[in-house]
Amino acid sequence: MTVAEVMKQFKNYWWFILFAVSACKGVKQGKKITRHLTQTTDTIRLKALSGATKSVLEMHYTGAGGMLIRKGQQAIYIDPFFSNPGPLASTLFKKTTPDTSAVQRYFQRAFGKAQDQDGIIKAVLISHAHYDHLMDVPTLWGLKLLDHKNTRFIGSCSMGHYLRGAGIPQSQIEEVDKTEATNDQKIGKRYNLGNPAIRVYPVVNAHAPHTRFFGMSIKFFRGQATKDQWPKKLAGFKEGQTYSFLIDLLDTQGNIDFRVFVQTSSSNPPNGFIPAVLKAQHPIDVAVLGVASYKYVKKYPQELIHHLQPQHVVMVHWENFFEPLDQLKKKPRAVPFNNIRKFVRKVDKLMKELGQKGQWTLPQVDTKLFFIHKEK
Repeated sequence: MTVAEVMKQFKNYWWFILFAVSACKGVKQGKKITRHLTQTTDTIRLKALSGATKSVLEMHYTGAGGMLIRKGQQAIYIDPFFSNPGPLASTLFKKTTPDTSAVQRYFQRAFGKAQDQDGIIKAVLISHAHYDHLMDVPTLWGLKLLDHKNTRFIGSCSMGHYLRGAGIPQSQIEEVDKTEATNDQKIGKRYNLGNPAIRVYPVVNAHAPHTRFFGMSIKFFRGQATKDQWPKKLAGFKEGQTYSFLIDLLDTQGNIDFRVFVQTSSSNPPNGFIPAVLKAQHPIDVAVLGVASYKYVKKYPQELIHHLQPQHVVMVHWENFFEPLDQLKKKPRAVPFNNIRKFVRKVDKLMKELGQKGQWTLPQVDTKLFFIHKEK
C-alpha cells in the first residue's frame, strides 16, 4: 500500500484509528473478571413448568456472538465466528482471510464431531452482517462441516448478498425483511426446522454505537450490501439489518420444551421486544445477551430483562475478539471500552429482582452449558 493510499484510508477512517489507539484501556478489564467466569462446563437447573419433560438443552459458547444450541438431534448455530483477526488497528486494512484451522478445531469442540454429516444443525442464524458474525460461514460451508442438504442460513438481505457472493446456493438462504420480522406489536415470519421441530422467530433489533467522540455516537461499518459479492476486506462487511432470535425447541408432542432468546447486539427498547401474545405462550427459559457496547445504550440490559423475564441469562460477546481464541482461553480479555464487571453486577441485581437469584452465567470461550428442568 502506497503512502497516498494510507493517507486516504486515514482520512476516511480517522475515528476508527483513534478508537484502536485508545482501546488498550479495555484490555486490562480481563484481569479483573476471571472470578466471574464459568469455564469448560456447567450444569444449570431451571424451574420446571407443568408438564415439562425430562430433557437437556446444550449451549456451547465459541466466542463473539457464537453459540451452538442443541437439544438431542436438533441444533441451531448463532453467529459462528472463530477467525479472530488480530490487533484492532489491523482490521482497517486486513483482508478477509479465515483461520481455517481455528474454524475446524473449535467447530469440532462445540459440535462433538468434525462434520455434521447427519444434518443435526438445521440452521445458522446471523444476527447482522459484520465480519465477526458472518465471516466464517462460507468456510464452514466450503469445508463441508455443515450438511449441504438441510442447513439453512437465516438473516438479513445483506447476509444474503454476501453469502451468494461466497458461493452458497440461494436455495439454502432465507432473507428476512424488517417488515416481515417479529416486533413488540406483532408476530412476524416463523421458520419451522427439523423434526421434532425447532421454531425460529427473527425479531427486529438494532446495533449499538461502537464508541463516542466528543458526545457524538460512532458506529463502524454501517449500511447495506447491494451486490452479491463477498467483501475482500474486513471493513467491507456492512451491518445490514440487525436481528434478535426467539427459538422454541419442541418436544415430540409439539409443545415448547425450551424457549431461548438470543440478542448478540446491545440496543435500546423496543428493539428486541416481542408481543404479549407470544410471551404468553411460554416464558423465556434462557436469554443470551450480548455485552459489547452496552454502555452506549443506557436502557440496556435492564429494559430487555424486565420485558423478557428470563429464568437465566447467559452473557456473550464480552471478550476481546481481536485476540486469537487460544490466547483468550489462557488469558481472558474484555472487549475494549467495556466494564464487564459492571454489566455482571447489573444482571445479578436484575435477576434478584425477578426472583432468579444467581441465575446468570458469563461463559469463557469454549464453554458448554447444560440446562435441565428441576424435578418436582
